[in-house]
Amino acid sequence: PLYYLESKQLVWTQDAIHLTDNQSKPRPTEIHGQGMEMELLTNNAKPVGPPANKPKSDSIAGVKRIKLLSNVDMHLYVDNGSSFLGATQTKGEAANSREKAHIGIKTLGTFEYLLQKEGDIALFDACIQPGTPVRDVLVTRHHVGKSQIDQLTCEKLEIKMRRKDSTGPEAGLEKEEKSLQSGIDIQSARATGKEVVLTSDEEKLEAHGNDFYYEAKTSTAILKGTPEMWALKEGNLLHALEMSIQDHKADPKTPGAKGFQKAVAKGPGWIDIKEKDKKDQKPVRASWKDQLI
Repeated sequence: PLYYLESKQLVWTQDAIHLTDNQSKPRPTEIHGQGMEMELLTNNAKPVGPPANKPKSDSIAGVKRIKLLSNVDMHLYVDNGSSFLGATQTKGEAANSREKAHIGIKTLGTFEYLLQKEGDIALFDACIQPGTPVRDVLVTRHHVGKSQIDQLTCEKLEIKMRRKDSTGPEAGLEKEEKSLQSGIDIQSARATGKEVVLTSDEEKLEAHGNDFYYEAKTSTAILKGTPEMWALKEGNLLHALEMSIQDHKADPKTPGAKGFQKAVAKGPGWIDIKEKDKKDQKPVRASWKDQLI
């Protein structure tokens, strides 16, 4: 059953929930969970003129927030060119950037979605309590046209989103193409926890810390650790206070242009480097106090 409390403009249920956002094209955003709280947004402007004999309830103008109470499973689709849990694109991949990348987010804990003018906020919380079994928030990005995934594991995740508007005066094929580009952009994301883990099949990367931040505007991802973070890439082991990776995409207008990544590790830190063709050889260690680029 679904319940409604007018005094709080609250709709709730303890049953299984399936929410679908069909504004995302070509595939909708979908969320499954158990139990829900939905706070409604009202238009409580005072009417002009003498008061009516019978008071009227506020008119409902939309939804203010939605919270799923447990067993959350979310599926959303972002531009393939998004650098959130994604590697630098090749020129061919940039040409196919109209395809959407599938991102799945799962947790046994809660999910809360706040609808705001400056951008929506999605909050995932594994709700870890003393004595409870191991549980986390798991984010998986499936790369278009590849059997490879990138994953992020944490205890709490906050994502700031911007809804792409598909409305406009276009008609016919132009309008259809713009509609297919509508959906959700991830502006930023922050993951925290006792241990935050990043893995990438494509980059052959495994990284551990406790604070991860991503910003779409600068295509930068930063992983911090207390007392340090560490990363393993193609047999090379790095320890540092924090590591940032900035994605520089290939310019589609420049022939032969290639994308690249700039990595900066703040020290003090050290790295063990192994030669690919010499597996039995002892790694070479380098250390630094300030930063490694």
